[in-house]
Amino acid sequence: MPPSRKTSMEELDERLALLRDRVLAENETVVAQVEADHGQAVVVTSHRILILKVGIAATGKLDGEVVGQFPFPVITSVSVRKGPLGAVIQVCTAAKATPIQGAVPDNVVVFTGPQRVTKCESIATKIESAIGKPLEWIQASDKRADEETIRDTDKATVVPKTERNKLDEQSLTSGEETTAAEPELLNQEATETALANSDVSSEEPISHKTSYESASEEGSARRKRRSLAEEVYSDMLASSVSRPSESAEQIANREPVDKVGRDEQDQSAQSSDAVPADIENKNESLPHAEPATRAPSALRNPRLPKPVQRRVKRDKAVMLIVVLLAVLLAGIAAVAPSRFATVDPPHSKGSTTRREDSGLLYKHLLAVTNYRNDVRVQVARAIEFLDIFESAIKSGDKSALMSLAAQSRLEEVCTIVERLDTPAGLLGAKEQILAGLSLARTLVGKISIDLQTVSGEELRRNLVELYEAKSKLKRGLDYIDTVRAQIERRCLDARKVSSTDNFVTTKKTTKSLPLRIKQLK
Repeated sequence: MPPSRKTSMEELDERLALLRDRVLAENETVVAQVEADHGQAVVVTSHRILILKVGIAATGKLDGEVVGQFPFPVITSVSVRKGPLGAVIQVCTAAKATPIQGAVPDNVVVFTGPQRVTKCESIATKIESAIGKPLEWIQASDKRADEETIRDTDKATVVPKTERNKLDEQSLTSGEETTAAEPELLNQEATETALANSDVSSEEPISHKTSYESASEEGSARRKRRSLAEEVYSDMLASSVSRPSESAEQIANREPVDKVGRDEQDQSAQSSDAVPADIENKNESLPHAEPATRAPSALRNPRLPKPVQRRVKRDKAVMLIVVLLAVLLAGIAAVAPSRFATVDPPHSKGSTTRREDSGLLYKHLLAVTNYRNDVRVQVARAIEFLDIFESAIKSGDKSALMSLAAQSRLEEVCTIVERLDTPAGLLGAKEQILAGLSLARTLVGKISIDLQTVSGEELRRNLVELYEAKSKLKRGLDYIDTVRAQIERRCLDARKVSSTDNFVTTKKTTKSLPLRIKQLK
């Protein structure tokens, strides 16, 4: 009888649902169920808590299954740990569990992500109501949240400073507006002072200060209060005094210009009639006058690090290649004279080469001939046995087949052929012969096993494999004969080539070689 479940509950994965149905008892009902991370689920029944884990993601095995069963009386506490990335539910019991290294715990369920955390909270409340005990809630500290709170406090401390800077800027702009409106007032004052000075006798000393300078002093007296930006700017100028940007020559050249300017100012002050016009010209030119440009080093912050001068790295690979080429050319230049200076006489060099070639070819021919003779003997034994076995199969004599299978010589032949030393160029022939022997040996063993249960017609079907084994043996022998004929032809051609040796020696060797080849045959 399958357990009863509510339709409003969350549906589990198919594998988790099958595992749950197997674990539940007949009269046990499901109160709540929630699916956690992939392959994990928590099921709260009327009597216990079930923790189910299925699959490689949850158990570490492809078909792994882990079931944790915790009846309500056995449970001592249930802890819910929440963090910034997810939550974990752990069920604790009074029994002391012996931890196994590498095993998956059956009392822990993991919920990753904000949506699964809400599921964790809902199932935790249902577990709390089911077991009748308060749960242990643990909130993990979030380092990122702590950093954000620290940043907020830093911003709160910085805000008043920024507001104060804004107020200072506003006061500075208002002061600039007042200074911009001052020239009109200064013009009126200057005219009045000029008329008053014209009535004064010539014995009184003439003031070297113009009306504009006195007005600027009054304006500076009004604005004695400095803003934060002006204070910072003055500090920067004070710190840059230790590193003056102008040299002594520039200062010396600048002093005469200052004296000339002062003399011009004195002359303009003495001429009382031209005072109003000069003042008006100066006042008109003041708003459009460009500020004096300072050297870039004067405005540089001394606390900042000095710029790093990057060194251009040369291409080391190119340099290495050039050096290697130079060494190689030097070696070639040193070896070339000694190499081309000594030249051997052609007759001695050619004769030794031909003798070595003919001797090697003859040795190779001798080795191939001996190998062919040994292999031919063993293959003849195997073919003789296969002919007798073929006639027994055609006749259908099972007793003869049984005796032949017991006296099989194929195993011995295969061992002998494998142990023979194979000359160069005959490896393919050896593999062909061994393949035929192994096929025949397998066929004989198969027939001897199935001899009692197989009829005569089924025995005759094995003749195809028998013919194939014979053909492989014959092809291996033909391959050996072909290679031997090629080596013999090359050996004769090497002696027929004209040479610069002694005629008697050549004649003797050409006569003796065919005789030796005939003896090998």
